[in-house]
Parts: sequence; structure tokens; C-alpha cells
Amino acid sequence: MAHRPQASSTLPRVLLAEDDTTSRHFLAEALRSLGCQVQGCADGAEALAQCERHDFDLLILDCRMPHAGAEQIISHLRDATHWPSHACPAVATSADITPERDRALRDHGFVDVLQKPLALDELENCLQRHLAHAAPSSLLDDEAALLTCGNADTLRALRRLFLDELDRLHDEWQRPPSPEAMIERLHRLKASCGFCGARALAAQAQRLRQQTELGSQTIEPALHDFLDTLMATRKALAEQT
Repeated sequence: MAHRPQASSTLPRVLLAEDDTTSRHFLAEALRSLGCQVQGCADGAEALAQCERHDFDLLILDCRMPHAGAEQIISHLRDATHWPSHACPAVATSADITPERDRALRDHGFVDVLQKPLALDELENCLQRHLAHAAPSSLLDDEAALLTCGNADTLRALRRLFLDELDRLHDEWQRPPSPEAMIERLHRLKASCGFCGARALAAQAQRLRQQTELGSQTIEPALHDFLDTLMATRKALAEQT
């Protein structure tokens, strides 16, 4: 099982929009047990109102709710560029997910699709994939990296190279590049993160890339979080090499 996010002074903020009372209660308690602050909503209109007022780290949206489902919410958010959560990563949930429906939802902009009812481990894995505010112990996923690399010697060599790459990137991005260059660089970085098991940095790179691709006028918070996670990952790597 993956390491669970631990409570800290800055817990990740998750918006949970679910019209079924039982499902909403279970998911809210599960999210809190995994170290999240949770804002629950019973319908799409309430979810949109919360996104207009607050900056969330992750949205978990049911596909069928009164007033607006997950797809309608995300479409509205992406057009509302002045809202704090307009580019926040979003996860769709539904009791009826086919492969075709899964692809359609991802094409619509969802970073993940979860079928209900879902187990705690599924929710935990989703948070680890998409929340940057992971505990320090989960900055590096050694097990996943070893599966990719094949052996510990190869992993150590790759992580030494990755450490140099992060140093260069941090220095270069004190003045961010053009949006086109940023998107291309983040794409390459995410591949490196995969080989080295840098799960939190990969999630932040994905978030920053999405905001850049959407033409967000306020990428500074995402860029700040990205650079903070980059340095935390660099420190974790340096302690291992």
C-alpha cells in the first residue's frame, strides 16, 4: 500500500461533490483519514459556488448530480479563468463506467476516473497520483522506480542524473520560459519522474502543464508549488545518493 499523506499545517484541500448522502459521507471520512481537508457538496450548483470562492487542490465530482454533473462543472470552470479553482485537477466518479465512457471523460479534461463503489486503496492511490501535498516519505516511490529500472544500481545511477537535472531546472526557472517551452519541458520532466519514482513532482508537473495549456492567467501558485516540490524532491534524492 502507498504511504498515506500525513496531517500537517497545510493539508490538501479537496472538494467532494456527490449527491448520494451515503456515498458522500463515506468518501468524506475516507479523505479525512488520508490527510485531506474536505468540502462536501450535494449538487453541481453548490460545487461551482465553492470553486468560485476557494482554491482547491483536487476536485472529486460525481457525473450525475442535480443542476450540473461532473462534465458540466469542469466545462464551466475551464472558462472561468478568474476563479481560484478554474484549472484545478478534477477526478470524475460514476457507478457506470465503460471503457468508452472512461476515454470520453479523460478527453474532457479529467485526470482520473473512478468507478463507484470504490475501495479505500483506490481512493488512496488516486490521491497519491494527483496531490502534490504528499508526505515527505512519499516524494519518492522506490518500489515503483525499481519495477521500472529493474535493479537498485540502475536506479541509483538514474537518480544521480535526475538530481543534476533538477538543479539545472531550478536555476533556469527562476525566470519561467515561454508557455510553449514550459509545456515541452514539463512533458520531458514527467517522463524522468516516472523512471525515478518522483510521484509528487510528476503530479505538480502535470498540474502546471494543464494550467499552462489552458492559458491560465494565474499560474504563479502552481509554479510556486512546483518549485517547492522540486526542491523537496531534490533534498530527498540527495539524502539517498
